Amino acid sequence: MRPFSSLLVALALAAGCDPSSPPPGCATDPDCPAGQVCQDGTCVPRAGDGGGTDAGTDGATPFDAGVDAGTCAEDCGDGECIAGACCDAARSCDRVCCGATQVCSFAACVDIGAECFGSEDCADGYCELSLGGSTAMCGSVEVRSGRCLPLPPRCPDGTLPDPEHPSCVAACSFTPPASELAVAEAYAWGTYDGDRAPPNVDDVRNSPIVINLDDDDCDDRITARDIPEIVVITSPDDGNRPDGTNAIGDLVVLAVDGGALVEKWRVPAIANPWSYPAAGNIDGAPGNEIVVCSVDRRTVYAFGVDTTVPGGALVERWQSPDIGGTCNMISLADLDRDGDVEVVTRAAVLDGATGAIELTYETPPGGHVIVSDVDSDPAHDLEVVSAQRIYDIEGDRLVVRADNGLSGNHPLVAQLDGTGNPEIVAMSVSRHSMTVWRYDPTAPGNFVIVRADVDINGSLDPTRCDASSAGRNSGGGPPTAGDVNADGVPDIAVAGGVGYAVLDGSRIMDPTVTDPLDLFFWTQDTIDCSSAQTGSSFFDFNGDGRAEVLYADEHTFRIYRGATGDVLFSACNTNGTILEQPIVADIDNDGQADIVVASNARYRECLDAPGTSTSGIRVYSSRDGDWVRTRRVWNQHAYHITNVDEDGTIPRDEAPNWADPALNNFRLNRQPGNQTAAVDAVVSVDPKCTSGFGLFVTVRNLGESVLPAGAIVRVYRGEPMAGVTPPDTDRLVELTTTRALYPAQGERLVVDLTDADQRAILLDGTTGAFAVVEVASGVQECRSDNNTGRLARLCGLL
Repeated sequence: MRPFSSLLVALALAAGCDPSSPPPGCATDPDCPAGQVCQDGTCVPRAGDGGGTDAGTDGATPFDAGVDAGTCAEDCGDGECIAGACCDAARSCDRVCCGATQVCSFAACVDIGAECFGSEDCADGYCELSLGGSTAMCGSVEVRSGRCLPLPPRCPDGTLPDPEHPSCVAACSFTPPASELAVAEAYAWGTYDGDRAPPNVDDVRNSPIVINLDDDDCDDRITARDIPEIVVITSPDDGNRPDGTNAIGDLVVLAVDGGALVEKWRVPAIANPWSYPAAGNIDGAPGNEIVVCSVDRRTVYAFGVDTTVPGGALVERWQSPDIGGTCNMISLADLDRDGDVEVVTRAAVLDGATGAIELTYETPPGGHVIVSDVDSDPAHDLEVVSAQRIYDIEGDRLVVRADNGLSGNHPLVAQLDGTGNPEIVAMSVSRHSMTVWRYDPTAPGNFVIVRADVDINGSLDPTRCDASSAGRNSGGGPPTAGDVNADGVPDIAVAGGVGYAVLDGSRIMDPTVTDPLDLFFWTQDTIDCSSAQTGSSFFDFNGDGRAEVLYADEHTFRIYRGATGDVLFSACNTNGTILEQPIVADIDNDGQADIVVASNARYRECLDAPGTSTSGIRVYSSRDGDWVRTRRVWNQHAYHITNVDEDGTIPRDEAPNWADPALNNFRLNRQPGNQTAAVDAVVSVDPKCTSGFGLFVTVRNLGESVLPAGAIVRVYRGEPMAGVTPPDTDRLVELTTTRALYPAQGERLVVDLTDADQRAILLDGTTGAFAVVEVASGVQECRSDNNTGRLARLCGLL
């Protein structure tokens, strides 16, 4: 028997590698001959890259070792002899040899496309990272490109991919718990210094927003692979101004980094903390901007990120002229569908690129305004909507299209009866009442009132608040719309001074329901005598079609069951109760929803811990990782999904959210498509027979959600046995995936072997090898019985 080192030389010669002359050098794959890739500066044959399997064929056998039945004159290395010629392993495709510019993907020969960093680079395809490519360092992280490949076909309904040779991908979902809502604090920023008197530098009394502001993975773009930022305006010392006049706040940007929520950028003393920012791409140039109201609320600032500064920095893009009124709650929209974004305030409409005033109001709206298509015109032109009026553009003015004559403060738009124009739900704080109306060009004044002045306190007793307080005499914050009972009709929720109420959307529209108390699903006592108009939001955490309610009063943040009012979770959260609302977005890019809640220590203390207050931002997530997916954006107070793309783009032609039954809501986030999508991690093992001997282990995601980096791959010698955990003595190595894998993507890892294992596993076949992939805790996987892959072929010899 020849010494083992001689066998390796023979194998190298068989593979066409002259040990006396090194392989050609390279920097990237295109530098190499066809069928080879660049690894560590050297061109090497492209390795096999099949999909994951449960376990391979029974017993590993040589894969066209040596001369294949006399049809190939040379050894084919880790390739295959097909039709009398050696075929590179990556091109070998079910006994067919793909072309020189093709690769075998999901049992079909497909053309290798352009270099890519993510699937958004590949039209009608995905970015296959395991095909290798150029590398770059992004901080301490290596970023490697891939190649575009066509999307794999979907498996027929009721079938799963072949465990040995997947040729399709199947539907992949998980089922969240039906009733339990296990909540855990995931991140926190800001601390209470023990003294409620100012300054409290981390206090936040407005609603946070979520937007992607910079490139985290060094591909020079903002994509779904980047971590979004949380934007707040802190209130270090508002001078106890009861209406926020000239209150001074800092613009602060936070982000998850290294497992913690950290401050990223700050612009001091620039914004009014009683106002509500917005964010998105407002100038058409790459990157998103933040817009805030100035300290005196008479102008608007826009800030962007200067990426030329190490670590980035917020820089002023523009300051508007005096807008002629008060800036408070900003919305972004392309009102006239010309491709240019407008910044909408209740005093004026500004050009997003310059801050110049574009439009002024014929008649001031009085309360806050939102933007929506409320007249169902075929072009879906957008209107500016207040609680009382509908405005259309006419020249450089916003003219009144309809005026219901009822003063109010906070509107929303939703389709409550399933036909015709949507309804406008309007809250009047002074009357603590709700009015529902809609645009109707056939009616006098162009409007119809469906319900007028429904007392939002319902059966609650307003005398729980002092006689002179806002909670006794007024109430009604920004309303929220979402379906809480899965009847297909959005329901309406609103906070008052003495309680929180959820009203049945179907009954609101039913003219036979004449008793206002019959409109309520429920009311719950809360504490907000100070302002009586706090915001709130909805989210369907388990994807059952029944939204839960998120609300924070002066002392406590709570999650309610939407249909019943049962408290599912509560935590101390001292609050200014201006118009704040908890929001829901995926803020750490882990494929699951997070709750972001603002708090400040200025006025209140915890009910269960007197003398203690909270300050800053708290982020709550699922304790068990079983909440549904959601978007990575919530860009303004009046958020309604279709008003912004996930990358921050403000649509030129905004689709009416109320016209889509799945998105017929307001201040509720939802992932369009399969919000219960899960991952499906599979693993394959192939021999590495050239340029060193070892194993290629490829982890692939056959699911519909993103498989986060950090999946553990354990590689063993021997054969897998169902239900038996291999002993540690058989473990060859433990590896960890280094990148997030989107649907169909794979990452190839390399295993080095000792001389003894090379011989036993790769040459003699006396010992097998297999790998087991394990997803990280909290990652939902639709199938866990296909996480094992085994070596099914060996290296050949002359």
